[in-house]
Formats: sequence, C-alpha cells, structure tokens
Amino acid sequence: MARLVEEVMNSEVYCVRPEEDLEVLWTALLGLGITGAPVVDKEMRPVGMVSLRDLMSDERAGLTAREAMTIPAVTIKANATIDDAAKMLCERGLHRLVAVDERGACVGVISALDVIAGLIGYPARHPESFPHYDRETGTVWSDVELLESERVSKCAPETAGVIALLLTRAGAADEIVWVESTNDVHARLLDLLSLPQDDSQLAHLLRSNELRFRCCALPDEEARKRVVAIMHGHTRPQKNPEATINPRARA
Repeated sequence: MARLVEEVMNSEVYCVRPEEDLEVLWTALLGLGITGAPVVDKEMRPVGMVSLRDLMSDERAGLTAREAMTIPAVTIKANATIDDAAKMLCERGLHRLVAVDERGACVGVISALDVIAGLIGYPARHPESFPHYDRETGTVWSDVELLESERVSKCAPETAGVIALLLTRAGAADEIVWVESTNDVHARLLDLLSLPQDDSQLAHLLRSNELRFRCCALPDEEARKRVVAIMHGHTRPQKNPEATINPRARA
C-alpha cells in the first residue's frame, strides 16, 4: 500500500508563469480539461495557484496570472506521508496540493481523490499527459487523421471546437489549408464529407485525397475565435486551390 505523496501524486503537471496572459491560460485550462494550475517562478517554485474560477471574470483581457492567482500556493513535500496530505487538505479546505522536492520546486500535484485512493489501497489513476498541447493557442489537438467518415466517427468529439484541415504529401511537411470554428466538430466534419460546400476554396480542397484533419474541443466561443485567428497566421494561402492540389487539372 502506498504511504508517501510521491507514490500517488500526478507528476505530469501543467505549470504557468506569473506573466502568462489570462486569455491564453483560460483557453489552455479548458482545452486540457483541468480546473487549475500552479504558478511557478523560473526555478519552478510555486508562487500561487490559478483556477478556472479565478478566470471567470469578463475583464480578464490584458491581465496576467500574477494578477489573478491565489497566494500563497499550498505545498507539501513529495516525501511526506499521505496521512499528512489528508490532514492538510481537511485543515485548509482544499481539493489539491502542490508537491515539491527538497529544493521547493514543483514536482507534482496530489488531489483529494489521490489521497483517498492511497488511504484505501487503490491505485491512483491520472489522465494521460498532454502529447498534443500547443502553447501558442493554449489547446490540445487530436492526432492528424484521414478525412473519412470512419475516422471522423471514431476520433471527432461531438462538442464545440476548432477544425484544421491539412494537406499531406510524401516528403513534405503537413500544411494547414483551412481552419474554422464550429458548434459541433463531429457533425461539421461529416457535413464536409457529405454535403456540397458554398465556399469554392473549401470545395476544391475537399476534392483532394491528401486531405487530413485535426481538431480540438473548445466550448468557449471567444476562445475559439482567438484560436482560429492564430491558426490563420499559419495557414498557407490558397490562391488557386484546384491548381495547388492538382497542378495538371487544367491540362
């Protein structure tokens, strides 16, 4: 049975800097599906905590994590006992603690659920790490998938989000050629596959057998608009989509 915090804590931690923009942070927390994150200095020492609740104000534009975080961050040594963590959570009325090493640097987070699991001898289960986290947009993207109904049905979430279409060619880097926000990622991708599209550029793109998609779930409409604006900066201009996809199409 586990005895120490380090045996049940989640060592995959999303940390933020005090100067982190709150709009970016809001999008990141929503995209990662987490409710809060420790704010750390350059030595990874916790200086505060920021949560979705801290960011719910409509006046977060232009503000940073330093201005919204709760201080101080409540920490516990990674080699402390699970009993110690349970007592601290109860005394402080908290749901999580930041675990630190001997230098005071953040090495993990232990939640109330982790503590319960440790106390009754159950394994602590944590979500997968963030393999497709994009710090620029603050979102977690899916794998790049072939744009076909089978892959859409298996991989696309039935929720609001952002869709990116990519052209993939052997020996060349994937190129983003289309980005859009939608209220239902799954339904919109199926529409792209089955319905005529009014936009001529999009219609031409959809004729390619080299087209792939990736997506992110993002319920907040303003966050989706911001992500789309950023992604448009990485989208290759399609002056003549038909010629780009098939240079000999007019021959």
